[in-house]
Amino acid sequence: SDDQMMGNDDIYICTLDNSGMATVQHAYSTGHTMPKSLPLGNVTGVTASIQNGVIGCSFTSTNAISTQRASGLSSTYYILFVDGPSTNGQIQMHKDSFSSATKMDVTTPQILGSAGLPEIMQAHGTLMLI
Repeated sequence: SDDQMMGNDDIYICTLDNSGMATVQHAYSTGHTMPKSLPLGNVTGVTASIQNGVIGCSFTSTNAISTQRASGLSSTYYILFVDGPSTNGQIQMHKDSFSSATKMDVTTPQILGSAGLPEIMQAHGTLMLI
């Protein structure tokens, strides 16, 4: 995200589909309305699983990051995490949201700390944009 708030952001969603399988979806968030689904596009190496009630997903995306406020070819963005329910793979209003403290360079693999996140929420990721 260009800022630490949800809205006008490119998002990837790890959720359960209507058969209970973990999946990865791509969407665009305008803020307080249901995100618009997008094709996965240039996403490879997709793995998704659910173990002991914890959804895990991994993928590599070479899709361009699209934010309405973006100008030029920025490679630094705030990383936003949300936690919330889904019904048959369709996400519902999230319960909690968390943002990185600073913008992260998504072209360089790095570890994003989890300080301040509730223990119930586990997020690990490496973002690389080509």
